[in-house]
Amino acid sequence: MTHRLKKTALLAALAVFLTFPTFATAQQKAGSSSDDALANRKFAICVNVAAFRETPLGAKLFEVFRQKAVAQIERHHKSQDAPEKIKKVLGFDPFEEIKGITVIGSDYDDPEKDLKVVVHMGKTTGNLEGLLLARPDYESSTYGDYVIHTAAPTSFFGKSGPHRSYGAVRTDSSGIKTVALAVSREGVIELLDAIEQDTLFDRLGLPEAHKALLSVYLEERPKDKTEIERKLPAASNAAKLIQRVAFMIYDREGDFQCKMVLTAKQDQQAEQLRQMAEGLAAMAALAEPARGEEEKVKAAQKLLEGLKVTRNGSEVTLELKVPGEAVVRLLKDEASLSM
Repeated sequence: MTHRLKKTALLAALAVFLTFPTFATAQQKAGSSSDDALANRKFAICVNVAAFRETPLGAKLFEVFRQKAVAQIERHHKSQDAPEKIKKVLGFDPFEEIKGITVIGSDYDDPEKDLKVVVHMGKTTGNLEGLLLARPDYESSTYGDYVIHTAAPTSFFGKSGPHRSYGAVRTDSSGIKTVALAVSREGVIELLDAIEQDTLFDRLGLPEAHKALLSVYLEERPKDKTEIERKLPAASNAAKLIQRVAFMIYDREGDFQCKMVLTAKQDQQAEQLRQMAEGLAAMAALAEPARGEEEKVKAAQKLLEGLKVTRNGSEVTLELKVPGEAVVRLLKDEASLSM
C-alpha cells in the first residue's frame, strides 16, 4: 500500500465518523404529504448548554467564549462592565440562565424561510417580554393561555428589509421557562404544542437529545458538495446511500461518547456502509505518517481502535469514545484557543 493511499485511508476513516454529519443526504423532499412542519425539517441541532458547562472541557470552553463575547460587546459599545449591564437590561444573566438551545430548519439555501428556535431557560426570562413591549413595531395575539409576541428585529442573517419574528414563553408546573421563537405565528404554535405534549425531541428524530450534550439531525444535504466530498470520493459515494443522519455526543466522566446513526434507503446499502466504515478503519491502522505528522497520525489511529460499527436493518450505528484531553489538544492546535 503506497504512502498516499494509506494516508487517504486514514483521512477517510476519520471522515466517516467525525465529519459525516456535514454531508449526509436524503431522498425525501420538502413536499411531504404531512402537514407537520417539524416532520418536514431538514436539520435540527440541540445543544444542552447546562450539561456541557458541567463537564471539565465545557467549563473551560464556556469561560473562553464568555470572555470573548464580553470583550466584543465592550469594544462595540465602548463601555466597561458589560456583563453587569447586560444582566441589568435583560433581567437575568444569559450565560447562567440559558440551559439549552434547539434550532430547527427546513431550507438550507434560505434558513429564515422556516426557522424555529427553542431556548430552554431556568425559572426566569427577566425583562424580555417588557423589552418587546417597548418596541414601536410590537404586536401580540393569543393562542389559548399563551401570548404570542411579534416584532421586526434585524434579520438573523443580515438580509435587508423587515423580517418579523414571533415568540412565546411557556412556564411549566415547576416554574421552568421555555421560549419558542419562529419566523411565523404558526411556527410558534407548532413548537408550543410539541413542548406542551413533551414530544419535541421525538418529532425531531432525536429522542435521546435530553441525555446528550449535543444532538444533530440531518435530512437532505445542502446542494453544494462539501470539502470532504471533493477530496474523498468514498465520502461522496457513501453520502448518496444515506437517507438521514442522527449524531449525538454524550458526557462520560470527562470523556465524550460519540454516536452516529446512519439510515440507508435499503438494508443492502446499509450493509455496504457498515463494510466501508470497518474497512476504512482497518486501512487507517496501516497508515504510515509523513514526516512531522507522526504524533497526529498515531493519535488518530489509537482513537479509531475503539470504533464500534453495528447494523440493524437499514440503520448503521458508529460509536467512538473520544478522550477529553484529545479534544483539548485539537482545539488548541486547530482553533488556537488558549485553555
